[in-house]
Amino acid sequence: MLSKKMIAIIIGALLAFSSVFFFIKHNNEVALKVGEEKIFSKDYKNFSQLTINDQSVKDQLSRKFIRESILLQAGAKEGLVELDESIFNSKNMDLKKRASAASQIKNRIENDSIAIEGEYIAIWFDNVEVRELDYYEAKNLAFRKINYLYHQVKNGKMTMVEAGEHIRNDVRLASIDKAYKKNAYIEFKKMNKERISFSPEFSDAMWQLNEGELSEVIVAKDMTSDRGFTEAIYLFGKVNKINEPKYISFASWYQQAHKEHKIEKFY
Repeated sequence: MLSKKMIAIIIGALLAFSSVFFFIKHNNEVALKVGEEKIFSKDYKNFSQLTINDQSVKDQLSRKFIRESILLQAGAKEGLVELDESIFNSKNMDLKKRASAASQIKNRIENDSIAIEGEYIAIWFDNVEVRELDYYEAKNLAFRKINYLYHQVKNGKMTMVEAGEHIRNDVRLASIDKAYKKNAYIEFKKMNKERISFSPEFSDAMWQLNEGELSEVIVAKDMTSDRGFTEAIYLFGKVNKINEPKYISFASWYQQAHKEHKIEKFY
């Protein structure tokens, strides 16, 4: 006959075994299926120390896994990534490596959606900040500066980058725009017909240019609280490259990929 101590040991061992079995079984349960990929409960626990029993946390993690899975599967279909058990459809995935691979696919699609690349410089004379000069004095100062730089660039005596630095180094411009250094020079990469700056007039003018061309100096309007749309900024830009994009946009590519992958939740 077994002693009470032996019985207690056996019961303890059985309980421990049951706990381990339940833990393994629960972690190996499929929590989510996206297209051809299964995501396991284990992946939810490995990703975060948060209490995943909370429905909102589960849903937040599911959105992340769904997005990554669609990126990986759609990317693999186009030859952008090679899927293996370290990042896809495995109980032993490296979640950081997986996220990095998905991010690289997103960046690739975005780059292959770029239709135009270039740069522009700008001088505000009626920005949201209170200026020290009156409106017309500020406008004249900005025009003299931008007009000088425009002809320097047009005649090949300055690059666009150098023109931007010229603006940043002119402390007088602080009297008309407190953010003149930040606003001085902008590089851009845009998808087809995407707005290049806040100004539709400037954006339209830039889209009319050929590769290597310089725009005219353009005065653009901005909304003011007391005077409505008012001329507020001088700009000119240069188109450095015209591309033939492979995709319309990342958003349209992802939307189509999302439609092609069935999503099922099991929690």
